[in-house]
Amino acid sequence: LADAGPPESRVRFLAPFDPVVWDRRRFERLWGWEYRFEAYTPAARRRFGYYALPVLWRDDAVGWVNAAVADGRLRLEAGSPVGSLPASASFQRAFAAEAARLAQFLGVAPDRTDPTRRTEAGDSLRWRGAG
Repeated sequence: LADAGPPESRVRFLAPFDPVVWDRRRFERLWGWEYRFEAYTPAARRRFGYYALPVLWRDDAVGWVNAAVADGRLRLEAGSPVGSLPASASFQRAFAAEAARLAQFLGVAPDRTDPTRRTEAGDSLRWRGAG
């Protein structure tokens, strides 16, 4: 792996059952935060959301995103164990590209919200802290 070079600078939304994610203890050892699949957790006890998808950027799991479709548009709810997703322009471009890829797969319009900022009520992206 040392000869693999730098990691690709793209974002991927990982399914809860992706091999990188399904072993929760390994996930926590690799990235330093506890991820849980909460579809069967009562809403009041959820930390991440109903169907949170870990967000992989380069070689780091930097947070999670919940995706839903409303009015023919992809709506995203994001969170991070450190409070916010990376704010760099390269992350913003990579996140937008992954959101567009998911929207295309779902056959809906992409969400155009900036993933790196907290939003006011009514915007399509909501933030959750891990705590």
